[in-house]
Amino acid sequence: MPVPGERSEPDGGDRLALTDWFARRTFSTDDLDLDRVVAARHATGTTVSLVLPARNEAMTIGGVAEAGMRLKGRLVDEVVVLDGASTDGTVRIAAEAGATVHDDSAILADFGHARGKGDALWRALRVTTGDVVAYVDTDIRNPDPRFVWGIVAPLLLDDGIDFVKAFYDRPIDVGGGLQPSGGGRVTELMARPLLNLFWPSLAGLVQPLSGGYAGPRTLLERVPFFTGYGGEIGLLIHLLPPPRQATVKANARVNQIHRRDHKLVHRTVLCDRIQRQHNGYNRIQHNHHPLHKPQ
Repeated sequence: MPVPGERSEPDGGDRLALTDWFARRTFSTDDLDLDRVVAARHATGTTVSLVLPARNEAMTIGGVAEAGMRLKGRLVDEVVVLDGASTDGTVRIAAEAGATVHDDSAILADFGHARGKGDALWRALRVTTGDVVAYVDTDIRNPDPRFVWGIVAPLLLDDGIDFVKAFYDRPIDVGGGLQPSGGGRVTELMARPLLNLFWPSLAGLVQPLSGGYAGPRTLLERVPFFTGYGGEIGLLIHLLPPPRQATVKANARVNQIHRRDHKLVHRTVLCDRIQRQHNGYNRIQHNHHPLHKPQ
């Protein structure tokens, strides 16, 4: 697999360092053994919370929640859905699948109505208890437990890793036919070039906008979460090495994910909001002061 984040004229030393990092810090569910991951969890006594943010995802939430529930009691201690005022039956379907469902705006209600996904992820820290918190998107059409355990595994198998991002192949519908790759265009055309230029230490992350990631609660409670489509990139920037927070990050390949494709005009909006996040805009007001310890 080619190393991501290569510049047009890379410095030799930087490229060697990136290649070495990628080789040591990239994991694949094809190469990992779930039984070994479970054994590591029990050996350390680590608890794991799975958080699923959702808004009007009735078509997919059931399968995603069920995939998480298949790991409950073995690797995952709780499966929690944060619902953003869905009107299509998402809440009912998620509950029927066995997940615990919360209205995101009802959590930390003193801060007002929840302002989107990033706000919901932040509020989820109040209603979950796991030592490790994993986030997975709920618009996935081909859910699989590996999308969960794949991002938790590096944290349990290597105590030097403190944040993991999922990456995967993104098929794309072209003329009614599904091509095996080509999705994730905002990532390739906007997010990665932006990070490579301004934040080269993040160049090794294959899909910086991936909605699948995991980290220890003690880390996630110290960093701000962001609203808007650039929430993931904002979080990553605040997880840079000292004087930032996270010392070691890792990639986790969870194979192929099918998601709905967005129209070009929608992607223009995505790019605009990601750029704004990079420039420091759109931070939700209460997260100027990160959550230190949910009560």
